[in-house]
Amino acid sequence: MRVFVSTFKKYNNGDLTGAWLDLSDYGDHDDFITGCLNLHDDEEDPELMFQDWEEIPSGLVGECDVDAAVWDLLEAYEQFDRDAVNVYIGWMGSWDQSDFEDKYCGCYSSFRDYAEELWDECYAHEIPSHLQSYFDIDAFARDLGYDYHEEDGHIFRNC
Repeated sequence: MRVFVSTFKKYNNGDLTGAWLDLSDYGDHDDFITGCLNLHDDEEDPELMFQDWEEIPSGLVGECDVDAAVWDLLEAYEQFDRDAVNVYIGWMGSWDQSDFEDKYCGCYSSFRDYAEELWDECYAHEIPSHLQSYFDIDAFARDLGYDYHEEDGHIFRNC
């Protein structure tokens, strides 16, 4: 994740001076803002302007601010699959690590594959093996799907 930092004064004067800053180089939001202000110490009271950004989820950055939650995401990206975290944020609208850990089921090539694994691990042992071939895994997956969110192979429980 990185942003291009300039100031409104420079922009309004046609000066495109600024720099790309990698957010992982800063321990938290306050360190980042201090770095931005140091970058533009040629102005008395610089009004920071974030003109461009890369790999930051929608809603966490804008022209006037980089949300402090970005540093929570940087930490999450180190712990969890980055795509899964981004799917969760897109689905839920914000990041909540505890909720993510409760709801995330994994990444599968299809929801049916997840349902089949769940069936095998949780329910198949309750049915005698000579009757298991009568079980309709497709119907099970269809009905199970009402209680889950699936996107790009990532499966989350809705409840």
